[in-house]
Amino acid sequence: MNISGEVKIIGDSYAGGFSCGLTMGDSGTMEKFQLKAETTCERRYETEDGLSLTVEHSTAGEGAEAVRTIFSNHSKEPV
Repeated sequence: MNISGEVKIIGDSYAGGFSCGLTMGDSGTMEKFQLKAETTCERRYETEDGLSLTVEHSTAGEGAEAVRTIFSNHSKEPV
């Protein structure tokens, strides 16, 4: 299973997949993220300007997955 996260920050450009406010995948911010570390239960993405996105997943029971997304701002600008 390929698990990833999505981030859309105010001022981002809208991706071509935007449809009636229901989908906002592939934002301008997401285009800047690069995969920095990956294990079987975690992926960590970072941007050059200090944003970090970590996606963790684990088995939560019978056929279910628990997913936790952590967004961190280590840049000098508020987001």
